[in-house]
Amino acid sequence: MRERDRRRRLREVVRAGEIVDGLLTGYHIADEVRSHRVVVDWRIIVGARIAARTRPHPVRDGVLHVQVSNSTWMHQLAFMREEIKTRVNEHVGAPPLVSSVRLHLGYRRRDDGAEPVIGPARRTRRRRPLPPPASDEQLAEIERELAAVDDPELQAVILEARRRLAR
Repeated sequence: MRERDRRRRLREVVRAGEIVDGLLTGYHIADEVRSHRVVVDWRIIVGARIAARTRPHPVRDGVLHVQVSNSTWMHQLAFMREEIKTRVNEHVGAPPLVSSVRLHLGYRRRDDGAEPVIGPARRTRRRRPLPPPASDEQLAEIERELAAVDDPELQAVILEARRRLAR
């Protein structure tokens, strides 16, 4: 009898996915693998346009942290949090993995000191040279205009603004 049971078990077809699921569940790493799938399949989940400007981090305690390249995209994605959460949970299957999405702004340097992981390379800004200071004629004209203003604080503000604009 034992021989017959053994042969019958050997003939049963078991899908590889069922075996893998059993192993992942048995070693209690199913959620870690699902979390890693979010990072690996990010482009598929959110699309190429969003994926080019964002980087997900592995899900921890139901929270998906997403790093965003700039404030404009962060503002846009803030309106899409629920949609992103739904897409991620649909992609990785039941039970739901993500309960909330948190967005973080900025660059994240790699440990090896290479270029930023996210966003375009930072450019140095060229500073325009300052224009020459206001001439004596321009200063005299500013003083004449200020004579019509009674409030000393307002005069000081206007004087400073006019000096800067006259430059």
